[in-house]
Amino acid sequence: MLTLGFMTLNLNNEHGYFTEIAKRSIHHEITCYRFVPSNFNPHSETIDGEEFDNIQNDWIPKTFPLPDLLYDRCFYGEDFHSRQCKAIVDWLKAK
Repeated sequence: MLTLGFMTLNLNNEHGYFTEIAKRSIHHEITCYRFVPSNFNPHSETIDGEEFDNIQNDWIPKTFPLPDLLYDRCFYGEDFHSRQCKAIVDWLKAK
């Protein structure tokens, strides 16, 4: 099954948008995850985030490997967290 990861600076952002995509993804055999880039562990190449559970129709906490596809929904500012996440996302995109 193909995996899709939504990257966001805050898991509360765009909750409805991500959920609607995730609900429809099962029909295309796609598993959806959402995560904050700063929760990526470069040593294990795993991420602490959430997986959409089609049975519960909700996001559940999970640690998972880097998804096959990444959807960058981060809106970067000048704050430390934004700069930190941008550096990680740039690295992930280059990988």
